[in-house]
Amino acid sequence: MLLHRVLAGPPGADPFSSGDDPRRFTDADYQAPPNFGGYSAVLREIAHGLLRVDPAARMDVSEALERLRT
Repeated sequence: MLLHRVLAGPPGADPFSSGDDPRRFTDADYQAPPNFGGYSAVLREIAHGLLRVDPAARMDVSEALERLRT
């Protein structure tokens, strides 16, 4: 969430469109802000990977750091 906030800029809406109950979030609910387009594809991929709803599918920190090195 912190990476999303840094990339998204000023405080705005929750990045998940079904902002009611976090237990109901799905990856399809994630809404990247329009200004994410100004960042590299790698940073956007990392933000999406770290915000995966399913912990088993979520990118971990070591994977995120490895992606930054490529």
